[in-house]
Formats: sequence, C-alpha cells, structure tokens
Amino acid sequence: MKSLKLFFAVFFLSFFNLTDLKAQKSYDFKPTNKTKLILSNGDTLANGFAGGLNNPQIFNIDINGDNQIDLLVFDRDGSRWIPFEWNLNHWKYVPQWIKQFPSCQNWVEFADYNCDGIPDLFCSKLGNIGVYQASRNSGMIEFSWALTGPYLFSTFQSGQTPANLLVVSTDRPVIKDVNGDGNVDILTFGQQASAIEFHENIQNCGLEFIRADACWGDFLENNLTNSLSIDACIGSIPPTSSFTDRLNHLGSTMLAVDLTGNGLLDILLGDVSFNNAVAGFNIGSISTSNIESQDTTWPSNDIPVDIPAFPGFSYADVNFDGVKDIIAAPNMPAGRSDTSVWAYINNGTLVNPSWNLSDSSFLQNNMHDAGRYAVPELADMNSDGLLDLIIGTSQGIEFWKNIGSASEPKWIETNLILSPSSKFSLTKDWCSPTAGDINGDGLLDLIIGRVDGKLTYLQNSGNFFIPAFEGLNTSNFQNIDAGDVSSPELADIDQDGDLDLLIGTQKGNVAFYENTQGNFNLVNDKFGAINTDFNNTYSGRAIPRYCNIDGKPFLAVGSADSGVYQMDSLSFILNSPPYIDHSIGNGSTNTSTLNETPWGGSKRTGRHQYLFHASELLASGVSASRITHLSLNVITPSSPYLSQGFSIRIKHTNQDSLKTFLNGAQLCYSYIHTPTLGWNTITLQQPFDYDGVSNLMVEICFSKNVPSSDVHLSAHNSPFLSHTFGDVYNNNSITSNGCLMPELGSDSLRPDMKFTLIPRMPIRKKLLQNGRINTPVIADMDANGKPELVMGISTGGLLYYSGDTLTVGIEEKFIENKKSRAKIYPNPGRENLWIEGAGDIKIINAQGQVIIEINNSDNLQNINTSNWPQGLYYVSVKDKHEIWIKSP
Repeated sequence: MKSLKLFFAVFFLSFFNLTDLKAQKSYDFKPTNKTKLILSNGDTLANGFAGGLNNPQIFNIDINGDNQIDLLVFDRDGSRWIPFEWNLNHWKYVPQWIKQFPSCQNWVEFADYNCDGIPDLFCSKLGNIGVYQASRNSGMIEFSWALTGPYLFSTFQSGQTPANLLVVSTDRPVIKDVNGDGNVDILTFGQQASAIEFHENIQNCGLEFIRADACWGDFLENNLTNSLSIDACIGSIPPTSSFTDRLNHLGSTMLAVDLTGNGLLDILLGDVSFNNAVAGFNIGSISTSNIESQDTTWPSNDIPVDIPAFPGFSYADVNFDGVKDIIAAPNMPAGRSDTSVWAYINNGTLVNPSWNLSDSSFLQNNMHDAGRYAVPELADMNSDGLLDLIIGTSQGIEFWKNIGSASEPKWIETNLILSPSSKFSLTKDWCSPTAGDINGDGLLDLIIGRVDGKLTYLQNSGNFFIPAFEGLNTSNFQNIDAGDVSSPELADIDQDGDLDLLIGTQKGNVAFYENTQGNFNLVNDKFGAINTDFNNTYSGRAIPRYCNIDGKPFLAVGSADSGVYQMDSLSFILNSPPYIDHSIGNGSTNTSTLNETPWGGSKRTGRHQYLFHASELLASGVSASRITHLSLNVITPSSPYLSQGFSIRIKHTNQDSLKTFLNGAQLCYSYIHTPTLGWNTITLQQPFDYDGVSNLMVEICFSKNVPSSDVHLSAHNSPFLSHTFGDVYNNNSITSNGCLMPELGSDSLRPDMKFTLIPRMPIRKKLLQNGRINTPVIADMDANGKPELVMGISTGGLLYYSGDTLTVGIEEKFIENKKSRAKIYPNPGRENLWIEGAGDIKIINAQGQVIIEINNSDNLQNINTSNWPQGLYYVSVKDKHEIWIKSP
C-alpha cells in the first residue's frame, strides 16, 4: 500500500507537468547557410550567418578528402570551429563540417606527427598540450584522443623523470618540424619567462620529447619594450628569470616561418601588452637557429601590424594561389573587433617573399560581424507579413528588412530611423531588443535591455510600413531594474490577451512581470527557478525567448556559456505560487540527547543525515523544485551556537530507509548561524534542484566546535529509519573532520524541517551551443510548420539553424481536448472552489487520498477549501478532469 501511495503521489504531482507538455515537441536544430543577408548597397554577404570572428586562428587542411585545401578557423572566443570550402573564387562557410572536430579551448595547431599524411590536432589541455590523432572516414577527417594520459610530457634534463610540457593558456606555441629531421617538434615559452624552449621530438613518427634547447634562437623577449634581446643566452641557457620577469610574461604568441626566403625558420612574436608584431630573423642553420636581427614594426616595408590588443598569427593560403600568407588577429578579446583580421598576402614567392596587407577584415567582410555580441529579434516591423530582423549590437540597433517570401526569408540591411536621443538611450555594452505594441496604436515599439539592468523604451513614431523611433523614449522604462545586463522578452505569457514581460539577468535568472492595464508588475523574480549560471560564476546571462510554433508555447533560454535550452511546464509555473514553505513534521516530540540533535554543541564534532521520502516532499503541491532555504524549529530558550559553523549537504537517493551514511551529496551551506527560539531559516548558499521523483537526504555536520551545550529542536518520528548519526564519541578531537566520521547508529527520529521550494521549470532539452553568449530567437521563418532559429553569439555575428521535430511529449487526450476539461475556478484559489457541472465529483489530494466524493445534482457546486493544505488537487466531474492549485 505504501509503494502504491508513493507511486500515485509521484504520478499525480508529475501529472500536471506532463499534461502541460501535451504534444509539446522538442526540436532538433541543424546549422545551415541557406538564407541570405544583403548589405544596403545590394551586395550579398557570402557567409552572412557564419557568426563573426574575434580571436581567430586560421589553418589549411583538407577536411572532406577531395585533395583540395580547405580553410579552418578556430576562434578562441567561444572555442568555435568555423570551416570553409573554396567555391566560386571565395571561401564558403560549411557548417555541416563543424561536427568533425573535437571540443578544444584556448589554442590549436595542426601537424602530422604519425607520418600518415593527415594533419593531427594539438590543443590546449589544462595548461599543457593534448593531442588528437586524425584519420578519415568516407573521406571526412575525424579525430580520436592519441595519448595514454591527459597531456604531453618532455624530459627537461637527462636522467630526470619526464614532466608536463607547459604552454600558458594565453600563449600560442609553435608545433612543427623545427630542426629539419622530419619529426614534429615544439617551441614554447614554457617554464621560462622570456626565453623560448625547444622541445625536440626524438621518436620517428611518434611523440617523445626532450628539451634540447632552453633558449632557442639565442634571444630573449623583452617584456617591457616588446623587442628582442639578441645574443642574450650563454650556451643556449638563458639567465635566471627574475620574479618580475615571470609576472611580466602574461602571454605571448609565436609563428615560426621563413619570412625572408633563406630556408630557415624566423620567428614572429606578439605580446599581450602590445599591438605590434616583432620579427626575429634567423641566420643560423636548419638544425641550430640563431636570431641575429629584428623588425619591431613588422612588416616595416608595408603597413605594420596594429591589432587592438595582443596580436596572434596564422600561416595559411587565404587566396587559393598555392602560396601561404600570414594572418594577424587579436589573441584575446579586444573591444570592437569587427575589422581586426589582417591578411598579409605573399605577393612574392617562397624564396623571395613579399608581405603586403591586402585585407584588414579577412572573412569578416563577408559575414555579419558587429563586434562583441549580437542579440537578434524577429518582428514584422513593416506590416508585410514577413519577419524582419532587429539586432542589438555594441554599435546600436540594426534593422534588416525581410525582402524574401513566406517560404524563403532574405534580409537586407535597412536604415532604422532613430532620433539622437533614442540612440543616446542605448548602452553599447549590452543592447538586447524585443518588439511589441506597448501603447496600443498598432505599431511595434521596442524595449531594449541595458547593461545596468534597466530598460530603454523606444516608441514607434513611424507608420505601418516604415518604422521610426523619433518620438517618446526613456532609458528607465517604468523604473524596472532587473539587475545587471537585462534581456527582455515581450509575449502574452499568461494568455490573457496582453503583452507581459520576461527579463533575463546576468545572474542567470528570469523575472516575470505581468501586464496590468499597461503597467508591468513584478510577479516573480526567479520565474520557474530558471538559472543559467551552471558554472556558478554569477554570470549566467539568461536570454529568454517565448516560442509558439503550433499553438503549444514553450520557453527557450539562451545563456553566457552553456548554450540554449528548451524549458518545460510553462503553464504549470504560471499557475504555481512563486514559492512554497513546506513543513515536514508536526512537533509531536523533541530532540533530547546528543545523538538526536544535529546541533550537538556539547561536542567538537557532529554528523547527522536525515531521509525524506518523495511523497513527503510532493505533498507540497510541486514536483520539480529548487530548494532555497531550510528551517529548523529551536525549542532551547537560550541557544549557544556552533563556533565554527556547520555544513548542509543534500542528495537525491532511491534508498527507502537510512541505515548508513550516504556519500556524494551537494554542499549547499557552510557558515555560522546563531540559533534563536522558534523557526530558524537558513539560506542555502548553493540552492538544490530537486528532481521531483527521488527521495532526499539532508546532512548536517560540523567540526572544530568549542564545546558548550546542545541545541534541541522540535521533532517527530517517521514510520521508517530516517536518521543516521555519527560516532562522535570516538571522533571528537580538534583535528577530527565531523563531516567524514563513521556512523554509530540509526533511528526514526527527525527534527521538524521546513523546505522553501520554488516551483522549477525543468529543462526538456539542450537545443544547441555554439560559442559564448548564445542569444536565440525562434520562429517558423519558412512556413514549413517547423521552427527555425537565429542565434547571436559573442563574436558579433549570427548563426542560422533549421529545426525538425525530435520527440513528442506525453499526450493526455482528456486534458488536451478542452471539451474533456472540467470547469473549476478560481484556479489557483484559496478559500473556495467552484465546480461547474452535474454528476459525480471526486477530489484527490497529493497523497492519493480521496478527500471529497459527492454526487452533485446542481450545475454549480461550491466547496469550502479554507482548511485544506496548499498544493495540487485532482478534480473529476463525471467524465471531465482538471488540476486545481490551492494557494498559500
């Protein structure tokens, strides 16, 4: 019976969530370049939806096995792969090839170490070097991990144990045959502050390295002047680096190529503190390099490199003439970077090179690239039935008018009429637009999120065919302040016929503002317990988008570093209270001994774990939820406190009883709390996301306490073993870790505990991720009944994805069919429940108990619910059904 009751409770409380998904679809998005962006002068951007570039590293490899070189870009910003194929005299973006390459960060290099003719992939791994071996499958290149360990090692001195081959994450090393023996070697600043180490590969077609030279080229990099100190090493050993030198080496990039045509590897260096490139010229031999002259404004015979910050260099054939060229680009974020990829074409030959700047926005000039970010919005701004693009960028608001058709969108850059004051009201550090008719004149106005968390409002002063924003504007719309970096979304969230407002924040939360006669009132600042700060960096940057493709709305949320997610249970969250304080325990008894209270202050240490069944938590009326606070009821009149504080850990479990300690719990709180008489509420420093199905274990433990006396709590006995306590008597020293002590015993006595629960909108699916600051907008743009997605990213560009149905959610026909839904109101309600319809009425609570079963002969039945506990109730009237929510 107990298991049946648990099953019913879980089913019942999950039921509303599931029926909320009635036939709700998940979508599978695939990158495509089938749509077009056209500049205002009529030129089509060949790679309009390639995403922009910030910190590109550029290579030539044959990706698809057609014996023709392709162009591959790795962008450090967002760790993006961007492949291109030469087509009709230009490089054409091929997003389908992205999946061929593994996830990498910071820097990558390609070199064939195993002599199979296919370039292998070297990349940054934990501040060292990782290696992927390349192979081909049906012609396409693919990669598999090549090492037995996490990274490469090198023998630094004869007789020593090999150590990790260090490459600072901000650097870019050289990985190629340095000494002409056919093996792939490595140049890196490594352990030296200003000298380049030469790690020679002594294994033919393998990966065995020794440090052959601690000062390759016999020079040092001067980190103060960004020049080279020639002949600075004695016998290839650099002088001892000072602590200041090591601090000054915050990052350097290098490229080893023959700059002069003498057959020797010269060096091209960039430094984190400078905008220029420094070339060192080699007059040694193939096997022994000797840098004896330099050009501190390379190339001094042409326009020198002048990159906004920290130039990095690539060596690739950019114009498909068979001769490799040099590309300079920022190695780290550098403000506006939409014209910062400089291509120096070799207009000479390999033996007589001539380096000349031919393009200061290589690849960028054929794609949408607005610099640091792009936030797209779709809206029919000119009343032609086609969705236009509004894009927020660091340079303001862009308007791209859709001149295509209902089945084939095509956007052309169009001047957006903005008054000077409207432009001034925007913030360049964040400009996130959403469109909607705010003032009821039939024209689409703009609300734009700002970096300060406020909203800019631009009223459309144009007409139905030409939008203009020359009238009313404010940079503090309705005094709304959502915190840092606001991302608004206008939509009729509650389906009452007017536009409500969702606002994503830098912390990763989403706030819901309900529209009441034109005023937006905050309902919930943590709507659905959404939190895109998955890495706990306090910079989740949530970007919510309301989607309604086929009459079944859902919420998509973009993020700073974690991609785009499709959320579930939108209507359930709307009908739920912002939070619920749910108590478990009735105070039928108290703790009275050391082994019974989690705050046993008479000892130095303590450890207690408590088990709560899912049915007890689901009685709150919500299933998936975020636990933000825990409360304990203190009965000791004068309560001492644990001098070093205590920790709270929480864990999902399928254990039905607690007979031993459970490990692997999430740390949610660790601090000092001074108990007071009555309920003591503890704010969890790291909230816990409860899955709505599992049992829950809560651990309270402490160490190094200055002994005083025990604090006792109101408590109750559970019908199962719910409490395990530690062996404090043998683990009570000042050095004992109370949170690791072994168990002493178990019983069924638990302190009364109150859980503060925020109804949580679960993630249905991670839709996609590409780069950083993923800002989606989703709509059916080609009238095929399926969604398409345009996404902005941190590199200032846009990506375009076509969508297809992946899975269909659970259908409950009696809920999906509106004719089968019982009419009950108000819902949610508090004091009374009105039920329409004659026939048998049955109401079941969250524990599966039938609390009312009557035959109603009238058409309208009123039930007093004032004494009912808050939560969800299942109501059936003859053959009709509905869920009713009792509000607190």
